[in-house]
Amino acid sequence: MYRDLQAFRVSAGWEVTRHLFFEGEIDPETMDTLRETLFSAVDTGRRRAIDLEWVPESLGGIYFELKVVNITPVYNEQTGSVDQHYDWDSPHYELKTTDRQKVVDEIERLMWQTPVLPEERILKGYGIVDEPSESFRLALKNEGPSEQLLENILTKGNRKIQNLTIDHPDIEPEMLRTIIASSTYKNVKKKAEILLNSKRYKKAHGLWTNDNPAR
Repeated sequence: MYRDLQAFRVSAGWEVTRHLFFEGEIDPETMDTLRETLFSAVDTGRRRAIDLEWVPESLGGIYFELKVVNITPVYNEQTGSVDQHYDWDSPHYELKTTDRQKVVDEIERLMWQTPVLPEERILKGYGIVDEPSESFRLALKNEGPSEQLLENILTKGNRKIQNLTIDHPDIEPEMLRTIIASSTYKNVKKKAEILLNSKRYKKAHGLWTNDNPAR
């Protein structure tokens, strides 16, 4: 039976976890009772999964549904292990087609070309969120910098969230001065000082004059 399975050129890093995708066209009449997963593969380094399903007529289909799903590692305090959470509701990529060869071509392309999912969260270990720095990152992302948030970041946040604060496009000069005066990280202080004295930043905030140029 294995000789009848569809062959794929698999890129390094992918682990095939299910393969029931056979060569030859699918007969809808023999596949019309349930939604069947034909092929799945996972690359934890990329933090992506490839999933191929057959959607039968009984579910409004007769087509292949191919997805690339994002994976988020989350530490499980009860078991002491890291669980892999699959975001099925917001796939990175989705294709619905009746063209079997297109499915084969796309699976191979996705294995070679799917980019790594960037890790935005602030972690202190694999899958282990660093609180409260991560809560500060979310507040910074959703609400922008504020004096109260900056105070919390400088007193309770780590180096990464302080650097992200400096990188925020809405960071004000007075906030940079506060970081320079109060941060306990020398490289953070230096980064804030360089930005505060840069020509681009001074011009953007009306601080640039011939008597007060950037250094």
